[in-house]
Amino acid sequence: MAAFKLPQGDAAETQTARGCHSKGTRGAAEVPLGVAERAVALFERLKQLEGIAAASMKSDLQVAR
Repeated sequence: MAAFKLPQGDAAETQTARGCHSKGTRGAAEVPLGVAERAVALFERLKQLEGIAAASMKSDLQVAR
């Protein structure tokens, strides 16, 4: 949000502000992307566990997936 408060008077200031906007947007998008990547990895591990888990745990693993 601080990037939106930067001055945009001349061309150099405008370019700096745009760079900060891009950097902030990328940083904001990286967090949910990381969460999604970890969720996919967890999903695959839970699938692997179904083959070796006790019968009483299979429904718990299915719910977790």
